[in-house]
Amino acid sequence: LFFVQGVAGGAHEALYSPGLMLAILGMIVLSTAWHEFGHAAALHYGGGRVRGMGAGLYIVYPAFYTDVTDTYRLGRWARVRTDLGGFYFNFIFALGLIGLYFLTGSEFLLLVVLLIHLEIIHQLLPFVRLDGYWALADITGVPDFFSHVGPFLRTVLPLPFWKGSKLPNMKRWVKVVFALYILITIPLLLFLIFSGVFTGLARS
Repeated sequence: LFFVQGVAGGAHEALYSPGLMLAILGMIVLSTAWHEFGHAAALHYGGGRVRGMGAGLYIVYPAFYTDVTDTYRLGRWARVRTDLGGFYFNFIFALGLIGLYFLTGSEFLLLVVLLIHLEIIHQLLPFVRLDGYWALADITGVPDFFSHVGPFLRTVLPLPFWKGSKLPNMKRWVKVVFALYILITIPLLLFLIFSGVFTGLARS
């Protein structure tokens, strides 16, 4: 798909057939909903219970969701499997589209497969509370990176004037991962905020 076939033919089909754009959008929405069933299936496989599924707004974007709160009573790797179960179902959906492409020859289906892969990459980014964020949290054993930044810094930088809660002893590799997370995430989020503000001011 990526190195031999490509998606130029699919992009051409979509651009010159406006109706296909609606079909692509519908498939992406369906794939996103199917992704949530992956989380639910992984939780059920681990012995947990799904408390609910639905759709809502995340920040400003519409999104499907699955309430997997019950995963916190499971072991670490059962939680990680639940975090990543949506990607497994995404790949199943993509394989189905590739099979449909072989049957029909409709290249726009390959464009949908590419978009699904891009969404997986987006979901894996651990900088906001998406699947990659929760997977990293469960792998390291830190329940929520954002809310524990202050306690972590007080733990590794025990300054006498900096009072407040601290984290319990952590393994060295967890400390390294948490430190790298802070060093990358905080500057990146500040950059995105300031670039958004300056772009808005420039346009006004």
